[in-house]
Amino acid sequence: VLFFEKAIDALRPNGTLSFITSNKFLSQGYGLKLREEFLKHTITEIVNFNYDVFNSATVRTCILQLNKQKSNIEHSIKIIDVHTKSDAVKFEKLLYENIKQTIFNSTESNNFRINLTDYKLSLISKIEYNSIKVEEVFSVNYGLRPSSEKLNLKKDSFIYSEKENPSYKKYFEGKDMGYWKIKNEYFLDYSPDVMYNPMFENLFETEKLVGLRTLSDISKLRFIYDKCGFYCNDSVVVLTLWHLFESEQNQTIKRNISNTKIENSKDFQYQYAQAILNSSVIKYYFNELMYDGTHFYPNHMKVLPLKKTNNESQNICSVITKYNYFLELSANKLLFDFFSQLSDSFIFELYFPTEIKSAGKEILKHLGDLKPITDDMSEEEKLAIIQSEFERLYDTNHPVRFATETLDSVEEVRIIKEALK
Repeated sequence: VLFFEKAIDALRPNGTLSFITSNKFLSQGYGLKLREEFLKHTITEIVNFNYDVFNSATVRTCILQLNKQKSNIEHSIKIIDVHTKSDAVKFEKLLYENIKQTIFNSTESNNFRINLTDYKLSLISKIEYNSIKVEEVFSVNYGLRPSSEKLNLKKDSFIYSEKENPSYKKYFEGKDMGYWKIKNEYFLDYSPDVMYNPMFENLFETEKLVGLRTLSDISKLRFIYDKCGFYCNDSVVVLTLWHLFESEQNQTIKRNISNTKIENSKDFQYQYAQAILNSSVIKYYFNELMYDGTHFYPNHMKVLPLKKTNNESQNICSVITKYNYFLELSANKLLFDFFSQLSDSFIFELYFPTEIKSAGKEILKHLGDLKPITDDMSEEEKLAIIQSEFERLYDTNHPVRFATETLDSVEEVRIIKEALK
């Protein structure tokens, strides 16, 4: 950082700087001030290497070149983003792409998202169209921190594998999450008077979605659904429909809630929102705009786009989500894989309806008679319904099977799926 600052200071007006350095400043927090400084000038070229170029240094590198002059609003940076050694031909042949410099004025923390080509920006605009941000529908909060500075107690002092006391609360952490439901559960001695950050009881007792906060790769992004009052720690983030907090007295909630948010939240079903948040569309959106390789913070979740749609579509989507919730921990892998794919395909159609229709790959119009499962049914009854619907939809002549298996012939779907491999 210091070398860049000194070099820019030493340049004459319209002088050129060109450095080969670590590429971490492109997106890491420590590079924010440096990125802000770069954006005061004209960045002419960035070549990024996503593998170790130098045998003697295990560090990812980039080449950045700029001119010491104010950037024109229409100025485009020449970009080469080399992902692997086999991809290095792009650098050898100087196969540039162009990105407008002004894009980086609006990215989170001015991150240099050099992947944002004009086509990707167009795709992101389609995803955002007729959508609403998560924070306008859900209250988004960290889980609790089960430790005590007052009593010098660590987390293990509050968590138990058995319910040794009737007052203990059901509890889980991020590592206990599946993709649709909680896999493992423990018990928490909830002691708000001594805990470092106990949050508030209604955050956990109220129906909610819960998202994983640390992602080793983008495929790990997921949100589970809970209506059983589980408590959870700050390895996860809790999403609660605003209207369920209408009478909540917690000061943070009272400060952030509004009548508009309450009314917005009444238009969304939990299982519908869960299907969106677990979809390839949202993984792609987050990956391209915000993902740093590890973190999925509440502020990231707040700006994810939820597609607005009617109750009929939400009802159908919720039926599929409930199928997946039931099947995830079962031995019925074929059924689970099929309905997981169907859920993802359904979401693709919601976000790209014109493209899906033009390709003749519509799914929604064939799912109106999908049979629901309910809480008062036995496990056997639920499985029988799901099995019956699977056999109907998986028939080789059924348009739903054809559409789900060939959906990546639609360009937008193909681009998103390839980006997530």
